Amino acid sequence: MPEAKGVNSYNDIAPRLGMAYDVFGNGKTAIKVNLSKYWQYAANDGVYIGTNPASTFAQTANRAWTDANRNFSPDCDLQNPLGQDNRATGGDLCGALDNQNFFRFKQDGSVTSTATRIDPALLSGWGVRPYDWQFSASVQQELLPRVAVDVGYSRRWWGNFTVTDNLAVTPADFDTYTRTAPTHPDLDASGQPVSYYLRNLRTPFGAVDNYLTLADNYGDNSFYWQGIDLTVNARTNNNLTLQGGFTTGAGTRDYCAVASAVPEIYTQTGSWLLNQQASACRVEEPWLWNWRGLVSYVVPKVDVQVAGIMRSQANIQSTNDPASSGLAQSANYFETNANVLAALGHPIAGGGTTTTLDLAKPGQVYPDRLNTVDMRFTKILRFGRTRTNVGVDLYNLFNANTGTTFNQNFGTDGSTWLRPNAILNPRYVRFNATIDF
Repeated sequence: MPEAKGVNSYNDIAPRLGMAYDVFGNGKTAIKVNLSKYWQYAANDGVYIGTNPASTFAQTANRAWTDANRNFSPDCDLQNPLGQDNRATGGDLCGALDNQNFFRFKQDGSVTSTATRIDPALLSGWGVRPYDWQFSASVQQELLPRVAVDVGYSRRWWGNFTVTDNLAVTPADFDTYTRTAPTHPDLDASGQPVSYYLRNLRTPFGAVDNYLTLADNYGDNSFYWQGIDLTVNARTNNNLTLQGGFTTGAGTRDYCAVASAVPEIYTQTGSWLLNQQASACRVEEPWLWNWRGLVSYVVPKVDVQVAGIMRSQANIQSTNDPASSGLAQSANYFETNANVLAALGHPIAGGGTTTTLDLAKPGQVYPDRLNTVDMRFTKILRFGRTRTNVGVDLYNLFNANTGTTFNQNFGTDGSTWLRPNAILNPRYVRFNATIDF
């Protein structure tokens, strides 16, 4: 096998600047500012091994299947990537593979066609890797002896996004399909027309010639998050500690210029699978609030510490991927082939009997907040230089049963949508002992 040139050099500068200033010189008012840039680390994954043939050929593919004879077995030639209709002979209806490169191998096992080619400009040079800037500014002020407040503003923004452009298709290979969203109190588009981009039959279904390159080559692609944090700390002379505050923030993402040139990014593999709304390219998340409070008190003479923590936070699915819309909930609606055919004049591409439409715009639907209270009771025992804490912890004191993961399928009427699949751990007790010597 000939030598494959991969990543050979990146040249980056990552400035990290910080400043702290005592405004009045009395140690009671401080201003802190930080500005830092972070580059994505080069790992044995993704674009960094993109020229390795093992990572560029088509490893997965999807196809529609209609079990016409109801024997729960796909009676088709699954090694044939083309669509097949075997119903006349008692078989099934199988759509074409959504990636026709999936079976392109020679007898010696080598690949005749890769699924993804990579822009050479992504493999070396200055400022090529994905990055994020982080800026923060805060003011810390002493209000009273042992009482201080800290207010800060943070902003984070990302750059050098990549996009996979299927050069085998163009925007002309997609039609705009509009349907009226069902009425539901939790849907942001309840009862309103919602549009999607669906594949038509202009080019052969499953034609794939993927090219990975910078999204900026197609237009602006911006994503940033900004937030505010406030914390109040109080440590009194009578063994009482109080802390409380909030964090709030929101993200904004706009890749509409890129999506207009590469509409297949609205769909999964550009086929008949999950489709996001046409307006999903512009997402403005609401400001999400997280409240917190802590109290700790040591009862004199008996040396018993009583502590409690209260949290009230937005119920989100955490993610470290800035390009992900997984922070909010989806509402997957299974649109029928008959409705698509009536509206567009052609059936769902790939022979699918349904196509999935996400009725919820990314970053808009959030379930009930998570509210919890935890308590700790500790007896402090002192023996010479040894200190022992014997205590009991109570988690989820009020036994809240708020959902943490939810059903994402809307169904026909939304009656089971957002039904919890898992809830908070129930109230439980833990005994513990800590020895310091």
